[in-house]
Amino acid sequence: MSPIELEQNDFLANVHTILEKTGLPPHYLEIELTENVLMKNMEILLKILHDLESMGIKLAMDDFGSGFSNFRYLSELPIHTLKIDCSLTSQVLIGRDAVIVTSIIKIGHSLGLEVVAEGVETAEVIEFLRENDCHTVQGYYFSKPLEFYQVPEFVLGN
Repeated sequence: MSPIELEQNDFLANVHTILEKTGLPPHYLEIELTENVLMKNMEILLKILHDLESMGIKLAMDDFGSGFSNFRYLSELPIHTLKIDCSLTSQVLIGRDAVIVTSIIKIGHSLGLEVVAEGVETAEVIEFLRENDCHTVQGYYFSKPLEFYQVPEFVLGN
């Protein structure tokens, strides 16, 4: 969600209406927020995020590590998932990014969060992440982005 969407007065009502119309149980919905959302009014944001959580919706911090990551947000926000930015995972086998990614994984797990590595493209990166207890990944290693109608065929392997 963008900051503009979250700031709309009817945002929560719209989410509730969409859930009712689609019949989707709220616990199957995960809303992703980027760090730039946090640069806005934190008090208002916290209320909205707590309201979403109370509806049963899961929240993810997307692209963590891409900006001026503030670990303080991780303890204040009602997020369930921490997604490590692909700029870090793509360079994890080179230089100091391995230390940063490993630290993010450990902190995320210590806070009880699911940790997802984005932008995974090689078996070597998969192995590094596995060795460091990051078991959920996204990236071209498995598949390029799919249209919704392609997902069942991909999952079933047909």
